[in-house]
Amino acid sequence: MINMQAQTKNKNILTLDDWKFINISDGLFDVNFNVKSKLQGKSGEYKNEHFRLSINFLFVESPHGKYLIDLGLGNLPLKMFKRHDTTPYLPMAEKLVKYNLIEKDVDGIILTHLHYDHIGGYFEFDSGAYTPNFNNIPCYIHCKEWEYGKKKLNNGDAVFKIYYNALSKNLHLTECGQKISTGIEIYFTGGHTPGHQIVLFDTKGHKLCYGGDIIATETQLIKNIPFPFDYDPLQTKKIREEICRRAIEEKWIFIFDHAPHIKYATLEKIKKNEYIVTFLPKNNNLKT
Repeated sequence: MINMQAQTKNKNILTLDDWKFINISDGLFDVNFNVKSKLQGKSGEYKNEHFRLSINFLFVESPHGKYLIDLGLGNLPLKMFKRHDTTPYLPMAEKLVKYNLIEKDVDGIILTHLHYDHIGGYFEFDSGAYTPNFNNIPCYIHCKEWEYGKKKLNNGDAVFKIYYNALSKNLHLTECGQKISTGIEIYFTGGHTPGHQIVLFDTKGHKLCYGGDIIATETQLIKNIPFPFDYDPLQTKKIREEICRRAIEEKWIFIFDHAPHIKYATLEKIKKNEYIVTFLPKNNNLKT
């Protein structure tokens, strides 16, 4: 049983201690995908998935640097993602300037994984030409995800090759537990992709988790259900249980990358099988 404590209005900006988190929307999308289920007992079953999701990415400003976590889809044309009419495309520079940010101020980019809706914003796409948004900025990708990317190149995906080659010029391979900067740590999960990683933040007053596609929406705190795109759904469910257990013990704040309306939330266990997911207060400012 889950009780939901809803806020009246959601905002994208969360300020804690001397840190600022901005959950930036890249738009709403209707997704249609024919996916093969990899759950036990259904290894040969195909089904159509139709759902709506937001594609978000995160800007973090800490006393020790400024980082982007994922980059959204950008304007990369993919048939499985249909942009909703209410959220027209904006170039990366315009998305950032809405929050008084500029690309050259970014110290690093951390990518949870190499799916297009997380790396698409690295380029602007125009009539077959790809113009990079970020030059000479370190890109942090888990070593297992990079190896998985090499295998994907063998599938002949010409667009993915463009991204892979561009990212390789600024590549920094990560491992679980690696600190990118003071208070910013990599946590390897696998599951959604073989090298999927999430990002943990410690502001000294609060602990936060950008859950990537392991905990992409508040629903995955309520129901431990896989994404249709999961590489290994059983591993995803297992690691999600571990993350939620640790989050309850350490009072984490979750940051969602695919939730249309809820950007930040906490998880609390009341008693056996009873939890509360609390969306952050209206002004999104927590007291230390």
